[in-house]
Amino acid sequence: MDRIIDSTKEFLIYIFIGLIIPLLGGLDNDIKILFTLTVFDIVTGILKGIKRKNLFSSKMYKGFIFKKPAIYLAIATMYQLDKSTAMQHLGFSLRTTLINGCIIMEGLSIVENLEVLGFSIPGIKNILEERRVKKVDKNDEM
Repeated sequence: MDRIIDSTKEFLIYIFIGLIIPLLGGLDNDIKILFTLTVFDIVTGILKGIKRKNLFSSKMYKGFIFKKPAIYLAIATMYQLDKSTAMQHLGFSLRTTLINGCIIMEGLSIVENLEVLGFSIPGIKNILEERRVKKVDKNDEM
């Protein structure tokens, strides 16, 4: 049984290294930072769920199950577009632009989670309030 588990682990590692990393455009600093922030966001989100006593809410798991993988799927898509000949002549990378936007998004989410957990970060409160107002306005339009 242990041999089967070890073989499965090795297989998943090879799949990750051999397929997923190249699809994302390699393992550069941008993707490492985004992955780290994704993990931090998940951890702080779980802690926020524990504090609010809604750890097992469907909204929380939709974010983990659908939104987080969708970020990396979008990055893989942008990388493929970057490789097309039309995009190579424009002088900028859609992949890098998307990753930077996602880094900002994950960072704000972490800060928001920390605010709920009681860790106030000076100067960030205005940004979070502005973000909340935009979310409310967007929901009113729908």
